[in-house]
Amino acid sequence: MAQPQSLSPGQVIVGRYKIIKLLGQGGFGAVYLVEDARLAGAKLALKESFDASKDASEQFEFEAVTLARLSHPGLARVSDRFAEHGRQFLVMDFIEGKDLTDIILNKSASEQQLVQWMIEVCDAVAYLHSQTPPIIHRDIKPPNIKIKPDGHAVLVDFGIAKVYDPQKRTVMAAKGASSGFSPPEQYTGGTDARSDVYSLGATLYCALTGQMPPEALDMVEQAAALPPPRQFNPRINPAVERVILKAMSLNTLARHPTAREMMNELKSSLGAGGAVPSIPQPPIQMPLQPMPPPTMGIICPRCGRMNRPTAKFCQHDRTPLAPPAPAINPQMRFELGNRHFSKRNFQRAADEYAQALQGGFEHGALFYNLGKTYLELDRVREAIQILQRGVGKHPQDADLYALLGRAYFNDNQPAQAERVLQSALRQDSKNLEAHLILSWLYRVTGRKNDAVQWAQKAIRIDPDISASHYLLGRAYQSLSKWNDAINAFKQAVRLDPDAVSTHLQLGKSYLEARRKREARAAFEKALQIDPGNADAKALMRKT
Repeated sequence: MAQPQSLSPGQVIVGRYKIIKLLGQGGFGAVYLVEDARLAGAKLALKESFDASKDASEQFEFEAVTLARLSHPGLARVSDRFAEHGRQFLVMDFIEGKDLTDIILNKSASEQQLVQWMIEVCDAVAYLHSQTPPIIHRDIKPPNIKIKPDGHAVLVDFGIAKVYDPQKRTVMAAKGASSGFSPPEQYTGGTDARSDVYSLGATLYCALTGQMPPEALDMVEQAAALPPPRQFNPRINPAVERVILKAMSLNTLARHPTAREMMNELKSSLGAGGAVPSIPQPPIQMPLQPMPPPTMGIICPRCGRMNRPTAKFCQHDRTPLAPPAPAINPQMRFELGNRHFSKRNFQRAADEYAQALQGGFEHGALFYNLGKTYLELDRVREAIQILQRGVGKHPQDADLYALLGRAYFNDNQPAQAERVLQSALRQDSKNLEAHLILSWLYRVTGRKNDAVQWAQKAIRIDPDISASHYLLGRAYQSLSKWNDAINAFKQAVRLDPDAVSTHLQLGKSYLEARRKREARAAFEKALQIDPGNADAKALMRKT
């Protein structure tokens, strides 16, 4: 998805909101500081969504309508929503002050103050949960907590207050999950009020220790454990530590059932042992310190000592120990597979996906991701089998057909590949992957003009995909149209400047056009990116 151009300072939106500056921008939207001409220049935050899809528009509408009816001192108020030139905007209170992250890094607050701020955030979250239906924030973490000049905490950014969709076409972590601060169930869409409780506990853990909490899925896999906060800072109030460990239990039933109950326990903890007005030394530096090696066994929430993995009571003080972590369900296996894929650990990813499938998780995303994993492992026949099974379960899923076409093409079955890719286009005439594979297929099978046409169609669907321009360049090469090929490869390089293969093909096209100096520059660039590239070295010798 191509991002629209940022709004400029001084620009006025809908004749009312004057842009002062860009406050922040990510892959899905941007936030601006604006002046409201109707309210004597009052400062507000203008939030823009880049995603114009139907689902995103409905989510944006949900966010606007839901937040507009809320009124709590610990929440940012929404005052307006509108669209202009196909762009969607939300107007919210601009909360002045510091992010909690900055305060943690600068060690500029006492433990008592940090706990008091978390009590205020708990109160705001309890208010959200009291709505009908309850609103689950799903993204509580230090960067989303502002400390106002008057010393009070405000919870901001409701951009992912929604249920995660497991049908997404991605092998990245679930959108709506923040590493270290999201509970394991958030990766499978099963969130409720206890999920926000986990995030509240993780946020306070980070605030008092200066440590990023371990990733929840790593703890589920027993690749990491949660060290007690007092292991990093022995001066933390033991009563506060107990609240944190209870809130961060992997088993939802072992957590506080509500944010209000957690808030009340934190209030009680301030009078139990006396909070110490300091944050541990040495100074915390970015990035936050990594967690220590994993430990085995169950940690007692009262004394912090380690017990054997099967213990029901602490062997030192007889404190009842939390129930064991829940079993890894099939949806969680799917997310574990996604995490291993993103780390290019394809064999582990394939194992997790296969277990998810055996467990009965048969969403289209699983068939797609497992098929893609098998292709990465060069297990083409297995990819074909799993994708055939996927299209049988999801006959309207164009992405599955497109990937199956790619698998047939990799298996040297061009006729089957073309047939399946045409099926993908009947389901979705703008399926980008099908266009790209058809362009490649037609070039290899000698239908060179068709290869050009399908690459051009792909570019019309999304001009910002480097692969489309690359394939257009290859198609022009097959027709010996060297200048056209050069122009296509130059566009691909602009969009993906680190793609060695594109620089090589650009250099080859320059050579064929007898432009040796430019060819040499392209090969030199390829060697800068990959100094050991044998093809680039061989081509350099020709110039």
